[in-house]
Amino acid sequence: MTALGSNAMSSTRYAYAFAASGIRAFLVAGGKLRDTVGASEMVESLATDLLDAVLNSLNYEEPQLQFSRRGGGAFTVVSSDRIQLERLRDLWSLTVRQVLPGLAFQQGLGEGDDEYQAIANAMKRAERDPNSVQPHIPQAGPLTERNPRTGWPATTLKKYHDGHEFLDPATKAKRHPHFSGGTRLYHRVTPQRGNGGNPWIWPVLLYADEAHEADVAGRRTNPILPYKGENHYVAAIHADGNGMGGILAELARNGRNAPGEYPGLMNNFSEAVSRAVEDAAREAVAVLTPEAVDDVLPGRPILLGGDDFSMIVRADLALEFTRVFLQAFETQSGEALRCLAGKHPAIQFPQRLTACAGIAFFKARQPFGLAFELADSLCKYAKKRVRKLPVSKENNRVPSAVAFHRIGSSVFHDYENILSSEMTVADDPPMRLTLQPYGVGEKVRELPELTDLMELARFMNLKEVRSGHARQLLTLLRLSRAEARKRYGRWRENLDPKRNKKAPKGEVLNRFDAHLKKLGCKEPQNFPELVDDVDGDCATPLGDVMALLAMGAEA
Repeated sequence: MTALGSNAMSSTRYAYAFAASGIRAFLVAGGKLRDTVGASEMVESLATDLLDAVLNSLNYEEPQLQFSRRGGGAFTVVSSDRIQLERLRDLWSLTVRQVLPGLAFQQGLGEGDDEYQAIANAMKRAERDPNSVQPHIPQAGPLTERNPRTGWPATTLKKYHDGHEFLDPATKAKRHPHFSGGTRLYHRVTPQRGNGGNPWIWPVLLYADEAHEADVAGRRTNPILPYKGENHYVAAIHADGNGMGGILAELARNGRNAPGEYPGLMNNFSEAVSRAVEDAAREAVAVLTPEAVDDVLPGRPILLGGDDFSMIVRADLALEFTRVFLQAFETQSGEALRCLAGKHPAIQFPQRLTACAGIAFFKARQPFGLAFELADSLCKYAKKRVRKLPVSKENNRVPSAVAFHRIGSSVFHDYENILSSEMTVADDPPMRLTLQPYGVGEKVRELPELTDLMELARFMNLKEVRSGHARQLLTLLRLSRAEARKRYGRWRENLDPKRNKKAPKGEVLNRFDAHLKKLGCKEPQNFPELVDDVDGDCATPLGDVMALLAMGAEA
């Protein structure tokens, strides 16, 4: 490449860092899955196809640039030529505003005596970028029509045979065929279908509430997520890796000692994590394939970038999907890190990575944007809890875990508030109606296992057990714990063949107690409760079981 400035041969290194911000808000704006599909493709193309197009227009080639990160709506690039990166920054920021209107981003240009310092300074400036929040254009006057779903000024009137719709620039861009019909994201997570079968189809509607949507859905242009019977609950799932900050700090320490290798090291690590998430997602999607209807899968990937993964899944499949993903991520990350350690023997990599996930169950017609906010809050809550476990402090290993909640109120952004207001009985002592979070993968003594909860839910769904009694117990717990204990005693008497000749056969009561003991309830004959090892609170799994049964847990 021809030198572009007087500093082209300087020993100083320069770095440009770019990262999309507020991605979740951009993805779910408007509350329609079909618009989220287009937005997902836009974010997926950001650091791949779109960046390639900008680099080609500048006649830049990747060997002349060192990428330390590229993917998930972000990239960091190093060069010895400041003007080269300034030209990239100027054209790139203009392109993003034109192609992805409404997407906020942060960017920063840094310099240093070596690659490590340049990257560190660029990232610091990106974090302080005052232009990260861009004004929406056009500005709205008092007579301006707005998109009723987003509230932003409309620039396009789209007509249908049954009405019309006002679209803002961002929504219009999301519905462009290049994005709405894109395949970048779902090709990364779709398992291969053997025997020459038709390719799997991902839904683009959770429901059809307008006549034109129902018409095209019937022609398979916009397929609707297939439900099971009349249960139209779906789940917003968000997963995020554990302990990434510690690993990045270790890489940074190595970067100070070998700054020339730092960009390649960071890039290799980023690719290894992304590949592990991608492979784990593909294994989890295999859970959905047996439930497909006319090749339409009961779920839709929303975001896959770095160690983040977001998905919409039919409610009754969500826990198994998440369990498989978290376990597969541990396995796949272990293989990826072993390969990475072979390339960088001086770095102390962990044996494998773990992750936590949050699941928000909601009805198909509820705003799934808010559901993803709750899923993110649940994921953070799970991370916070498992970091308090003794095993996390002793072995510096945070286990994989999942927390979930069934949305039952109009205010559901923050799970910690929900926990105190909806899921805790104010008594002396207080009792939580949940054991969240639940462990996945290697068993941790202080953490109840998700598989044990799922087995209890399937058991409680048996006709002989009569789970309606458990629902009554939850109601009574909020009124009087003493009355709840009496009702629990009568329920056990009905299940005990020694006390009730009409009790169900098959040692149902003993099996019930065995399931409760697996979850940590040491004296289930008194009440299905335990003392939480983390905070010392009294807790019961009954609320979690009832939530799973409402979502369609089967025997």
